[in-house]
Amino acid sequence: FAARMQSLAAVLVTLVTAAAAAPFGDAALNPAEAAAATAALAALSTNQTGHAMIGGQTASAGAWPWTVSLCIQNWFGGCGYYAAGAIISSKWIVTTYSGVYDPVMETSWRVCAGSLDWSCKGNHAQKHTVYKIWHKTDANLDTHYHDISLIQISDSFTFNDYVKPISVLTNDDDMVKPGNYAWFTSWGHISNSATASVTDNLHQANMLVGVSGCSTFSDHSTFCGGGSGPTTCNYDMGGPMMRQKNGVYYLIGLSATKDYTVFNSCSSPTIFTRVSAFCDFMIGTAGVHCV
Repeated sequence: FAARMQSLAAVLVTLVTAAAAAPFGDAALNPAEAAAATAALAALSTNQTGHAMIGGQTASAGAWPWTVSLCIQNWFGGCGYYAAGAIISSKWIVTTYSGVYDPVMETSWRVCAGSLDWSCKGNHAQKHTVYKIWHKTDANLDTHYHDISLIQISDSFTFNDYVKPISVLTNDDDMVKPGNYAWFTSWGHISNSATASVTDNLHQANMLVGVSGCSTFSDHSTFCGGGSGPTTCNYDMGGPMMRQKNGVYYLIGLSATKDYTVFNSCSSPTIFTRVSAFCDFMIGTAGVHCV
């Protein structure tokens, strides 16, 4: 009996250790149907150049369970959408500084997870208040240098098929290289018109990574994407870009351009913050380790 108990204990330790080491990034629904839809659009010669998500599709519930919307609540209880972000632990979100630098009280921000609708509708929606927003002290909006922020919510996410974290690789060189494609999600404009508005439902698009056109600001902490196909537009700041490896999605970038005050150039390439360049920031601030 004692030997059996020791064997059982050893198995449990192995399982717990494996679970702790396993990266986040699995989704209940794989966006294969979206890839098929993209191929169908291409076959019909649909114009997929520019205008953010014209080349993309509405996401399915549970397909991107780490994508969250960020809004600012006003005195009357209404909430205005500002940016997107990604869950990296039960209490922490990563987004771009350019998406959340607005000088309002941190407690005015609201985070919505588990909902395709940015306003947090649906049976799986979780709405949270913000405790604190942490920025890199040398962040620069003009050059997008260190364009990253960490948001700590007041309570904790309840993880399920619709709300999950995503991991960041310590070394993602094989994922962030010219010619690769990666999935991008956000609620930004689907037109560069001055009268355009954010989309109610989360959109997704498979974008080209490592394109040219962002060399003015490019360094190891950024990369360039989109532009020659589906790309980002106004209010897409903070939207996560993910790529799959060995069946698991990893967060590789956050949309850093297309500031909501500039209603133009929605067909140009996008500067993405390369999240793996900030593993030390995530460890030191949030205690979240890259894998």
